Amino acid sequence: MRGITQQSAVPGKCDTPVLARARELFGNVVRGKGHICSTAADLADRIEQHLSSTITTTDNLTETLIASRYKVGRRVARQVSRVMQHRGIMEPRRGGNGMGGLWAVVPDPDAIVSALHAEIDDCDPTVAAKEAVVWLAPTLTLQIDASTELVRRLLGHMSAASRDTRLLHTRSTQAEWVASCIVSDAQGHSAPGAYLGSLAAIAERYGISLEVAVEAVRILEDHQQVVLKRGRQGGVFLAGLRQSKALHMTNAFLAGHHASPKRCRLLLDAVNYAMIELACQRRDDPGVLRVQQSFKSMEQARNPTALGTAWYSFIRDIADLAGNPILHFTARTLAGSILLRRVSSAELPDAAARELFDASRLIMDNIVSHSDSGNKEAHLRCQFALENYW
Repeated sequence: MRGITQQSAVPGKCDTPVLARARELFGNVVRGKGHICSTAADLADRIEQHLSSTITTTDNLTETLIASRYKVGRRVARQVSRVMQHRGIMEPRRGGNGMGGLWAVVPDPDAIVSALHAEIDDCDPTVAAKEAVVWLAPTLTLQIDASTELVRRLLGHMSAASRDTRLLHTRSTQAEWVASCIVSDAQGHSAPGAYLGSLAAIAERYGISLEVAVEAVRILEDHQQVVLKRGRQGGVFLAGLRQSKALHMTNAFLAGHHASPKRCRLLLDAVNYAMIELACQRRDDPGVLRVQQSFKSMEQARNPTALGTAWYSFIRDIADLAGNPILHFTARTLAGSILLRRVSSAELPDAAARELFDASRLIMDNIVSHSDSGNKEAHLRCQFALENYW
């Protein structure tokens, strides 16, 4: 397979335009287009990209190694360590003779379910899961691999698993505890965009050092819980309470069980088709407008590659319009896993971009006109346009 499998190396030792493009697209899927990563989150993405192709590696990471490989200070290295732990894909171990540090883990499906409950806490998971089963049953029955097994387990457990809306399930460090307190104190009292205070004010509020306050905020930034703004009007602001921990954990599960990008894409096709059909059925004016605006961004893209990256926002707006967060989560996690491991070209050729655009226009027209004519074929055209490159 071309792409990351052939080009992966010890994290920090090299990078290529292809690897950088894969991370960009992965970020668009996991965090949304335009989200600005902190340095710690960006370095965590590079490590996760490496782990996606070598999840069974016996190598471990320490803060000293992170600082050395990425040419960053110890504070940033410590932030990277915290982010990787709270993505649920690495865990700390003690010991000498090279046994200490961070080690890659393959998350348990039950842990993924718990994280997913927190992410979609604003919906009834039972209803969403039953609807997803109806749409995905044919593919889940015919295809047997790690990706379908995980989705079957997620759908089967969603209504039974206990709802735990806490961001953090362990509080082994002061920064973790503070991060959990910040979110807990803000929920129910502050709207997205609310000012939570400066870093210094947060440190004083919780009786901690400024360094620990920065670590806590970096953790929350990676989970898209807060935004840290610089400058005189800066500080920490509450973001939309949408997490990505479950996505990172699922990516690690798929990589750890060697789920092939090809198999993941077959399941992704079924998920995306279901969401397109649901979007046509559930169309409302605000949702249709968002889809039209994202399509217009494709139309106005400055080059084929920009058009291709804009497509991920287009399909994401369709997923929002479909109104099933479990299908949306499944699509994001499959797409993210595919992109980290399959991307083989930094740029999208003109012919592929034209095909992607034409097929997307048919999907948009169907959503606007409340039609379902040719949606499956149009989506497959989109995937075929992308598969040899992204």
